[in-house]
Amino acid sequence: MHDALLARFGILIRHGFLDPETCARVRENVQRASSFAARVEGSGKVALDTERRRSRIAQVDDETADLVAEPLRALTPTLEEHFETTFSGFQDPEFLVYGEGDFFRPHTDSSPLEEAADFRRERRVSTVVILNPTSEEPQPGTYGGGALTFYGLMGGDERAAGVGMAFEAREGSLVAFRSEVVHGVAPVTHGERYSVTTWFV
Repeated sequence: MHDALLARFGILIRHGFLDPETCARVRENVQRASSFAARVEGSGKVALDTERRRSRIAQVDDETADLVAEPLRALTPTLEEHFETTFSGFQDPEFLVYGEGDFFRPHTDSSPLEEAADFRRERRVSTVVILNPTSEEPQPGTYGGGALTFYGLMGGDERAAGVGMAFEAREGSLVAFRSEVVHGVAPVTHGERYSVTTWFV
C-alpha cells in the first residue's frame, strides 16, 4: 500500500534491484570491513552528533563498491527519465550499518544554503538500497524497526507531528527520491540493518 502512495509523490521504487546473492556478498564484505561513526553536516561543518544520527559507515574495498556502483550507473537513464533531469554522475556510495537502537532523525540530504557544504549543495536525487530483510521477531541476518520514512509529502509539518510514510523495505530493494525530501530512519529494534546510500548530482 505505502509503495503505491509513495509512487504517487514521485518516489521511484525498484524491488529486486540487487539479487539475494549480491546482497549477501556485499553484507559479508561490510561485516569484514573497518568502519567509523556516521556524522552529520550543518553550516558547512561535518561533526559527530549522536542525538541526530547513530550508525556506522563501512570502508569497503573497490570490488565491493562496484557491486552496487555498476547497477546504479545502469539505472541512470531510468532515473533521468523519472525525475526529468540529467546527471553528471553520483557521489561515492556509503555502506551503512544500523545496529540495535541506531537511527537517523528526519533530515534532508541536500541544502540550498550558501553556507552548506558543497557535497550537500550538489545533491539532486538520493538512492537507498536495502541489503537484508526485515522480520518481526529476531532471526539471523534480519532486522526489525529501521523503517525509512518520508515526511511532508502531503504538505504540512508531518515531521513535527511524528507522522510519516514508511517505505516497505525488502532485501535488494532500491528507493530513489529528490534529495530535498525530508526523510529519516526509525530506531532499529533488533538485528543489524545494512543499506547503501548514494546521491546523484
